Amino acid sequence: MDNCAIFDRLLASSRSRRLFDSFWLLGIPSVLSRLPHFSTQRRQLLKGAGLFAASVACAPWQAASASAPLKAPRTLHLHNVHTGETVQSTYWDGRYLVDGLMELNWHLRDFRQDQMHVMDPFLFDLLFKIRQKLPGSQAIDIVSGYRSEETNEFLRQSCKGVAKKSYHTRGQALDFVLPKYSLAEVRKAAVAMRVGGVGYYPENNFIHLDTGRRRVW
Repeated sequence: MDNCAIFDRLLASSRSRRLFDSFWLLGIPSVLSRLPHFSTQRRQLLKGAGLFAASVACAPWQAASASAPLKAPRTLHLHNVHTGETVQSTYWDGRYLVDGLMELNWHLRDFRQDQMHVMDPFLFDLLFKIRQKLPGSQAIDIVSGYRSEETNEFLRQSCKGVAKKSYHTRGQALDFVLPKYSLAEVRKAAVAMRVGGVGYYPENNFIHLDTGRRRVW
């Protein structure tokens, strides 16, 4: 699906329209407006939307991340085990990069509902830091990223251990696997960061990571 189609789907439903305000914070409309097949109608819609304000809104994220002990640029190589899609995206190079963030957000969409959500950029930083500690050339396998409320409720009814108010529904969590590393090794690296939530699920073969309060289970 191209970026213009993604934009149209975001505007299609009332729920997605409520999320649309959040997408302005990432400056995604400024990316879409530069696409060669972006329609004149959509360009006019974006023109009056205050793109300058959107770029300023990104500043707190950039300042906070600049203080983190992570090298630049930051690139994530991900593979979605459900869709089969693979993405290798640079999302930071001295500042957060809109194009890279958008690619990662789409890759981590709720594939069941085909809904994209703004993911917490700090979540990408945590995953990047884990990959630095446990290097490898293979893509990180993504088991679960963003979940709509509908999908989360479906999983609660069919699976054990799914929280009603999951961080997945806020774009603050993902479940993943690092090929060639044991879950125990990945868990150890994640816990060593001493931030966010780290869940160990050997029976389902994945590690949970979120940007909520610090806790380990």
